[in-house]
Amino acid sequence: MAWGFSLAWWPKKASSLSEARPYLTFLLVRWNPFLRPVLLVSQKGFSIICHYPAGAARAVFTRAAPLNRGGMIMSRISNILTHRSILISGLFLAALGGAAIAQQNKDTVQVPDGGLALSEFKGYETWQVVSVSQHPGIIDVILGNPTTIAAYKAGIPANGKPFPDGSRMVKIHWNSKKYSDAFPVQAPDTLHDIDTMVRDSKRFTGADHWGFSQFNYDTASQTFSPLGKGPNCGTACHQAAAARDFVFTEFPTR
Repeated sequence: MAWGFSLAWWPKKASSLSEARPYLTFLLVRWNPFLRPVLLVSQKGFSIICHYPAGAARAVFTRAAPLNRGGMIMSRISNILTHRSILISGLFLAALGGAAIAQQNKDTVQVPDGGLALSEFKGYETWQVVSVSQHPGIIDVILGNPTTIAAYKAGIPANGKPFPDGSRMVKIHWNSKKYSDAFPVQAPDTLHDIDTMVRDSKRFTGADHWGFSQFNYDTASQTFSPLGKGPNCGTACHQAAAARDFVFTEFPTR
């Protein structure tokens, strides 16, 4: 959850903003995944609005409370929110949506102690597929950036040459599920984790020149968390593929 605070002008007339007499309004926004309660306070009163994910705004409580110099005097209670309030609340929610929503930016997730960050693989969702694999309960897809795909097409690593610096690969692990009784194949279900690797001979001075990372995914909170520390979580495992520049994945004919 996140709290946001903003200042805006409240129009006394509903005909248009340009014709309206400006009044200072305080807008307090509280957000959660299910609804967005909004408190609107003005010289004419205050309203509490629930703004639902589908985009509809609904007044749950409205109180007319004119302001005078001495403060707020409550005069009447109304359960009908004016079209003006709905319009303005929608506009402010749209404007403040990005700031008010407490949602993880996965590009900020990084393995501590000099490890890799997910931002180093930005755009991986649209990278070309290198290959797929499967383990009990898990389905994998391996993606490569353009540098990696070009290297594979040039015969690397089967020709004994190393991948060039800048080669990046991402392995997405999904929990698997049976697609249906009528079509009983295993299909991806929820995200399990993401593995990454990047080749940089200047940054990683070990024999393999690769940096590795793993980011586990929590479905309930929809957040990533790094596994371990440093860039070497996959170094020992990938020694078995030393003859292939420490890369297990082949580029099958397509």
